[in-house]
Amino acid sequence: MIKIIKIKKETKRYTITIKADEDTYIFKISEDLLIESRFFSERVLSKEEYKTFLSKIPEDSLLIEGINYLYKRPHSIKELRDHLRDYTSSTSLIDKIVTKLKDKKLLDDEYYKNTILDIYIYDRRDGYNVIYEKLKSLGLDTSFTYPKEALIDNIKTLTIKFNQKTKNEPYKMKVQKCQIYLLRKGYRDPEISRYFNESLINTENEEELKKKETAVLSQKYDGDEIKIKEALIKKGFNI
Repeated sequence: MIKIIKIKKETKRYTITIKADEDTYIFKISEDLLIESRFFSERVLSKEEYKTFLSKIPEDSLLIEGINYLYKRPHSIKELRDHLRDYTSSTSLIDKIVTKLKDKKLLDDEYYKNTILDIYIYDRRDGYNVIYEKLKSLGLDTSFTYPKEALIDNIKTLTIKFNQKTKNEPYKMKVQKCQIYLLRKGYRDPEISRYFNESLINTENEEELKKKETAVLSQKYDGDEIKIKEALIKKGFNI
């Protein structure tokens, strides 16, 4: 006789204890399979029902793995497919799981893309190039419009933050490094040229820095004014 001894509900799945003749087996199954199989405690299964149930375990186990993966945080369809390939080589089986999870509203590339855009534009303040590469790596549609107001505000905010972290450097050097920093954050040359504001770079301690550097260079070059000026220019000071 094959009989369901116990059904225990857990997070995102059920634990089913089945006794088949003298042996006891424990299965972790999804709610989908529980309902589809019409399982309830103390139910007696025919051999055919039990055989059908066992044949559905591989697909159901993959479904549970997909659900667990998506519950940790949102993922794209590409990410899910890549993850499930660690558990099966069957493309058709992965396709079934993707369809089921989309039907459950657990998988939505458009929603995920909009979430990525919100985080990378308004929280991380990244530029177009960084966001484009992120969307591409996730297998999401890479077309999007960067809001102009956010673009201007982000470049301004990042410039101010960069300036605050680089107080003891010459003005020209700070300007160059800030522009490079904006490029690394994903902003494009035309955007930097148009919206980068050099006046946000602090120059109030420029003269003091130049005096200290001049004193050091004066000793190094024995007071040679030409060499001192050349060195100051290379370091980014205005002469």
